[in-house]
Amino acid sequence: MPAAAAMSAAAEGTSEACYRRGRAAGRSAQRRAHFLEGIAIARARLVSDAGSASGDPEALFWLAVNLGAEALERGRLQALPVLPEMERLLQRCHAADPRYQHAGAARVLGRLYDKAPPLISLGSVARARQWLESALELDPDFPGNLAFAADFFGRQGDVERARRLAELCRVRMEAAPSDGELGPDAAEWRAIVTGILARSRGTGKAEPGASGTAPKGRR
Repeated sequence: MPAAAAMSAAAEGTSEACYRRGRAAGRSAQRRAHFLEGIAIARARLVSDAGSASGDPEALFWLAVNLGAEALERGRLQALPVLPEMERLLQRCHAADPRYQHAGAARVLGRLYDKAPPLISLGSVARARQWLESALELDPDFPGNLAFAADFFGRQGDVERARRLAELCRVRMEAAPSDGELGPDAAEWRAIVTGILARSRGTGKAEPGASGTAPKGRR
């Protein structure tokens, strides 16, 4: 088998590939099947990596997101018991490699704390802010970090910062060759920033960039 084909075949058997297939699947049962496969692959990889002091950031990250995605397919209430395990996995991933997946652990932790109910789960405005700021510091140009932070700050009343982040996210996404290059969650990020910018236009605020300052190039 040629080297490129072998690498492609290996990539198809990863937890990340399962998550991508799950996000693209049309039916809930199909999505759950892909996410469950991704969970099994990641857990097996963590077992084989049990002797590592820091842990495998790839396995930790994709186990966390597959767990969350599969649980959400069963309903939001059913997802709540999964959140503490996701939290632990993402914290370990961040400790092992904070820049993995463009600060993926910080980004997903921020989103988790932002969206989880505060009274019956681990939702926390302070922790959401902390982790989303961390994601922006680690990779300030990545669309996922920008979109989740924009959504958070907009709902916290910082409308101007939300607008600036959303506009920068739009620019970065337009510069990407395709949504597929950005990852399986690009459509969600695009929907977030589209809504924020539409609401911003409704208030009559000027679009950012009027000063003539060009945004920095994407990493």
